[in-house]
Amino acid sequence: MKKAKRMLAAVMAAGMMFSAMPAMASATPYYPDMQKALEECGEGAVVVNVEYPFTYKDAATYFVLDKNGNMARFFELETIISVKFRNGYTADDVELPEGTSIKYEDYSNYPDAAIKQLEKLREDGIDLSPGYYVHYKYFDDHKAALAAVKASPAIEQINTVTVIEKYKAPDVLNIAVKTKMSAEDFIALYPELGLTVSDTASNGYSYVLDLADAISPRMKEPGKAYEAMVRLAASGTEYKFNVGVATWESDTAIDTFGCSETCTPGDANCNGTVDVADVVAVLQYMTNSTKYPLSEQGIINADIDGEEGITGGDASAIQRLDAGIWDES
Repeated sequence: MKKAKRMLAAVMAAGMMFSAMPAMASATPYYPDMQKALEECGEGAVVVNVEYPFTYKDAATYFVLDKNGNMARFFELETIISVKFRNGYTADDVELPEGTSIKYEDYSNYPDAAIKQLEKLREDGIDLSPGYYVHYKYFDDHKAALAAVKASPAIEQINTVTVIEKYKAPDVLNIAVKTKMSAEDFIALYPELGLTVSDTASNGYSYVLDLADAISPRMKEPGKAYEAMVRLAASGTEYKFNVGVATWESDTAIDTFGCSETCTPGDANCNGTVDVADVVAVLQYMTNSTKYPLSEQGIINADIDGEEGITGGDASAIQRLDAGIWDES
């Protein structure tokens, strides 16, 4: 993992690479749930930028700004997916994307940070050691692997843990912006940031704006730069940070924690079984989600057809699970 982190540092240093995702405000859903990160940063903390370096399909970096103008960076380090099979099924019955696999392994082979989080889950009554784990190459898409596992009739329960490290964020040097506005008009919207037109270019973006060298002190001015960054994040403008050289060594992390999720595929009403009542619950939710709501856990459990969101495909998939038939043909 350290090798992978050093590789990311080198990539960011080479040409001072930009991220590939637009900024997101804290109200936007992202993976994993960063609520704990926001809570750690205090009331009013918002996500002002999300980076997905081009060599990593899923490992994201979240920039969180607090009301005092301090910016922290949260880096997704590792995602571990453990599964419990239904009676009579094994790993051979799960169809996975190329580059992923399920194998039996003691979790002692995982990074120290991940082990700490698994130990915490054990204390909470979720025993993930030893067990069957979905493994994926770090450069492959583990979301695709998770979706395939969740849609499999062989799986009774899934537990995922995403380990996250918190770092002090470096200064933002400039911002690439995609907009039809002129640079001058855009700069006028955020005078608190001291933006100026940069000589730097970024493919696919309208222009790059340098931030004033004194961005950190500006962040300390009571609310000014904070409010400007929040306005920018909430504006819907597509932009990306350039923070220059970044290092990702574990010993420089301020904190390490994990986001965990448990899923019982098909159990929409969360009563511990998968049957026709779950199909009815999904159909009612689709008809009128206000009158027939599903719990947050129920939504996680019901979304099993590989397509994002609750759809008729989920109802059909649950019906097939209840009937013991998975092959649609």
